[in-house]
Amino acid sequence: MRPAEQISDDDRILVQSVARAIISDRRGALADQINRRGLLEVRAPHLNLRASSRRAPARRSPAAAAPARTDLLFHNGLGGFTPDGREYVITTAPGR
Repeated sequence: MRPAEQISDDDRILVQSVARAIISDRRGALADQINRRGLLEVRAPHLNLRASSRRAPARRSPAAAAPARTDLLFHNGLGGFTPDGREYVITTAPGR
């Protein structure tokens, strides 16, 4: 156990995301928190699809496509890692 003030926000979020139970002194007695039912499943409302009045964007000509990257590591035809290894870059062509 640790006071929340001693844990960074990033570490607290990480621990809470994998925890099976979160017990807080602000939520009543320990027995009440243990016996309390979990949160009910929240369902998203149904998506109503309808025709859009917006026109599709104009297609770019193949000449306007970005040049192929040759500096990517482990390039697989769709993308690869930047030379410093910190990012994965995905490249596409018109129609793909």
